Amino acid sequence: MSEFTVSGAYVLASCRYPYRSDVVVPRDDSPNRARDKGSSVHGMIANYINSGAVPEDGGPTFDCARAWIDANKKASWVAEPAYAWDPATDAARLLGVDINREYEARGKLPHEVGGSLDVASIEGDTVYVYEFGTGFDIEHKLAQLRLQCLVAARAHRVSMAVGQLVRFRDEGAYPGIPVTFGEFELAAIAGEFAEYLAEVPGSEPTPGEHCKRCNVAPICPVGRALIEQILPASALVKHQWGLEIQSADHAAWLLEQTRLIVAAADQVKNAVRAYVPEGGIKLSDGSMLIEGVRHVPRFDKGKALTLARGLGATEEQIDRCSYMASESSGVRVQKAPKAKVRKPRAA
Repeated sequence: MSEFTVSGAYVLASCRYPYRSDVVVPRDDSPNRARDKGSSVHGMIANYINSGAVPEDGGPTFDCARAWIDANKKASWVAEPAYAWDPATDAARLLGVDINREYEARGKLPHEVGGSLDVASIEGDTVYVYEFGTGFDIEHKLAQLRLQCLVAARAHRVSMAVGQLVRFRDEGAYPGIPVTFGEFELAAIAGEFAEYLAEVPGSEPTPGEHCKRCNVAPICPVGRALIEQILPASALVKHQWGLEIQSADHAAWLLEQTRLIVAAADQVKNAVRAYVPEGGIKLSDGSMLIEGVRHVPRFDKGKALTLARGLGATEEQIDRCSYMASESSGVRVQKAPKAKVRKPRAA
């Protein structure tokens, strides 16, 4: 069983199966650069907000986060407050600050839901909640932000909450539009998640976009059934699909099978996209299948260079604004060089 916490709101809203008590979640100790970077930046941000501590080399992402925090921080900001929420009574309480997700050790009861916020701030009858992200896609955090706002409002006994997503990258900060939740919206969120949790026992997997953020995905019966349809049976004889890697050859085999699965999934997605007409198509339950479009700000390097040169910046000054960054291009198999065979000289 994957214990539900506030950070799992996105998955729970789409699929209850991972939180069944009889589902054994595989342990994932595999290295993840993006996850490790996000955790590191979050830790530095929390220390900076709560104590003013500045790391010697926080990196460009932290530097951008620090600049945004300096411009927006208020005296009431608290980083990493932790809460426990009771879905049955819709009551919550503060467990502590920066407790490293150790909710049970701080008194969380089995029937309660634990959760931590990046930043909470109380101003009058309103709690302001900030959720930070360092990845390219943080849309999944919207469901998390809704539940965070509810939990914080209940714990601090206020009637209104304002939530905001802020994405930090090496090149800058990208704050989202603040979302306000009044008494009726908060009550609706409470009822929604209480209902989700009540549906967990006996639930079945519901595949979707959320699967890529689910800890149960590698052992999900629906996922396994799809994999068996995509991969030839002969390919499954030598090695086993899963997170436990037995050898270097097993790792290379897993990588190759993953490419097959991703390619097949992309073909299906393209086929569905081509099938859905402009404006969407109605489903049997009355909902709509529609292609979404989102508008995100992009930095135009060409316009920035034109502006800088127009303001008199020299090429040397412009060059000093850039730096070399190392990014992973993904794991791949590099073929061993072939041994050179010397041809015998003619007599």
